Amino acid sequence: MFLPESPRWLVEKDRYDEAQKVLNLLHLNKERSNTEYIRLEFVEIRDAVEMDKREAVRSWRGLLAVPSWRYRLLLGCALQAMTQFSGINVSLI
Repeated sequence: MFLPESPRWLVEKDRYDEAQKVLNLLHLNKERSNTEYIRLEFVEIRDAVEMDKREAVRSWRGLLAVPSWRYRLLLGCALQAMTQFSGINVSLI
């Protein structure tokens, strides 16, 4: 309620001015000597979001098509299954 939105989330929603304001709120010092750092961070966030949008996996078939992604997915599913089988998540209450 009292925290600002994430700059990355704001950039994903094309609210660039608000993202810049939040970065200023988080990082700007009184002497304003770090404005270049803030600008570079904003550019880095914007570029990362654009790359994520370009390379996003749109379906399960796309996720399973790349061997390294398939391996990661299977590891994650196996880890969750082993957690269930071992009883680690059992509540004692």
